[in-house]
Amino acid sequence: MSVHNIITEIARSSSTGAAGSAYTQTYSTADKTHADLTAAAVAGTVEAGGTGAEEGCWDTAAHRNTTITTLGEMKTTTNALLVDLTDLKQLFNSIIDDLQAEGIVG
Repeated sequence: MSVHNIITEIARSSSTGAAGSAYTQTYSTADKTHADLTAAAVAGTVEAGGTGAEEGCWDTAAHRNTTITTLGEMKTTTNALLVDLTDLKQLFNSIIDDLQAEGIVG
């Protein structure tokens, strides 16, 4: 549904006094704080290394260590993205709750 359609639906519902279709909220936590992002871009690199029989393996300990560090950063970033997603879900739930309280949506 486009933003235009959402605004049109809100205006229609408000003018007729009838709420829009009901939302099913299976995630119940809601808050009104839209937190700053906790995730950051992964800056590291993953080294391919190796040639011949060792192709695809790490050719040096430094390349191996760089890759291990980068994988750790990726894990940290993934966990931060889950925090950010949870924050957005809570904020969105709060918006739905407010719209329901005003009778704009069901």
